[in-house]
Amino acid sequence: MEFNMTAWPRGGLPAAILLAVLACRAPRASAPPTTDSSGEAAYLANIRQLTFEGQNAEAYFGPDDERLIFQATPDSLSCDQIFTMRADGSGKEMVSTGRGVTTCGYFFYPAGDRVLFSSTHLAGGACPPRPDYGRGYVWPIHPGYDVFTSAPDGSDLRRLTNAPGYDAE
Repeated sequence: MEFNMTAWPRGGLPAAILLAVLACRAPRASAPPTTDSSGEAAYLANIRQLTFEGQNAEAYFGPDDERLIFQATPDSLSCDQIFTMRADGSGKEMVSTGRGVTTCGYFFYPAGDRVLFSSTHLAGGACPPRPDYGRGYVWPIHPGYDVFTSAPDGSDLRRLTNAPGYDAE
């Protein structure tokens, strides 16, 4: 299957990503506010930690501000996978397949009835090799990434790109 950019409304994907970023605001959560020693408190309020296990990154609100999509490597997994959860930190569920590595998860706007993310699971179920961090942080560019869409619960997974190279972001 080839990804046809003409199938998207003019500016649809960039607009969806921009809206995902603009929709970010401090969520309601059950965890108590954290203490900020970095000085960022002047710009942020009601800061709450929502995840407490593994590594978690790139969280974005859905269009209703009630759900988040994010990538995480919980203690039970070796690679980043895509998850959703309610804005209060409850209801965490994996959206991706649990195989390969994933990145760049977003809700479709305006309805939020689909999610978009990149994954290497069709290039192999194992985690790709990690880069050498000896000289600092490096973002690994795995050529097996393809872009996928699914329902927010992970059902109805559809591949959108099928091309060699880094298909993400």
